[in-house]
Amino acid sequence: MGCTGGKSVPTNDDENKREEENRKQIDENRKKEEMKKAEESKEKAEEAEAKKKAEEQKAKKKAEEAKNNENDLTKDDNIEVVSYTEDNMNLEKLRELELNEHNYLRSLHGVPPLTLNTKLNDIAQKYAKIIAQKKVMEHSKPKDRELDGQYVGENLYMKMSSAKLDYICGDMSKSWYSEIKDYNFETGESTGVTGHFTQLVWKDSKEVGFGIAFNEGYLFTVANYFPGGNFNMATTFKEQILPPLPVNEKSCKDLFNLENAKQRELKIINLIRKENGAGDLELDENLSQHALKFAEETAKTRFRSTAQEINDEYHSVSVIELNLRRGAEYKGGEGMKKIYNNRKKTDADDFTTMMSNALVNRNYKKVGFGYYFVDETKLIVYAVFDGY
Repeated sequence: MGCTGGKSVPTNDDENKREEENRKQIDENRKKEEMKKAEESKEKAEEAEAKKKAEEQKAKKKAEEAKNNENDLTKDDNIEVVSYTEDNMNLEKLRELELNEHNYLRSLHGVPPLTLNTKLNDIAQKYAKIIAQKKVMEHSKPKDRELDGQYVGENLYMKMSSAKLDYICGDMSKSWYSEIKDYNFETGESTGVTGHFTQLVWKDSKEVGFGIAFNEGYLFTVANYFPGGNFNMATTFKEQILPPLPVNEKSCKDLFNLENAKQRELKIINLIRKENGAGDLELDENLSQHALKFAEETAKTRFRSTAQEINDEYHSVSVIELNLRRGAEYKGGEGMKKIYNNRKKTDADDFTTMMSNALVNRNYKKVGFGYYFVDETKLIVYAVFDGY
């Protein structure tokens, strides 16, 4: 350190030292700033991650709620709401459901349940494709469907439509079983076509296979049974076709509670609307009276429409005919569920899709329900809305 006139004069070393300290201070400040930014960035990232997890949890909860709602909209003790088109066919599931329906109907007569046989499934599926290609419902030759050299029974079912076809699981079984009305259990004889029914409940049949095929507006199903029924001369029809077991329960119509059905129908339809962002509907008794009238007309004319006229104004409607199990109570809601669950399985201009659109129309505020029993197990469910 030099002196001039008694005063200290900075040297180059002092200047360098201060500059070094300044640089260190700047570096330290920069590091602190960087650390601060890093901390803020980390906090933002943690907040974003926490928000993401919260949203994922919320989405998961919503998905679980939607699934629960879907289960509520599809599950019912009395009706299996499952249908397939050519595009979404699940043959394994269809066979399982059809087997269940077969065995339920057989149980009404006290005969043993059937089991699925893979070979019979293959035989049935192969022949379903053949008749679908021909668009002709004709039985196969007995020798072409033998199993281990023995006779195999065969039932056929056909459905046709100008719209895209869907198959409601259980329909073939119910169709064949409906022939029971022409069968005389006392004599073992029939007054009409009953061969499908008798094969379905043939006591000695043990196994079954199912096939289904579509072709340009036609749908064909085939069921093959082993041992085959109807043509077994070693036994008689009276031995094989047992009458229905006595039931001590009331009929579906006797069990039906109109007010409870309407309230549950309303609950289900509002669940459907909530799932689709639409507000709740209110039950309107005036619309319900018209719905009852339209349901009765539908039963008589067998004509369905997507709209009905009331006081010179058109109203959207949803209508469906349900096949209830014998002795089952219709609790309400199943009709609307069935229409709604089939919405993606038909063409855009199909009745079912148009009717399902009415269920979730956000402009509607009121609805009325009507019910009409065609017979002991067939019920027409009718909904009329306050707009079109």
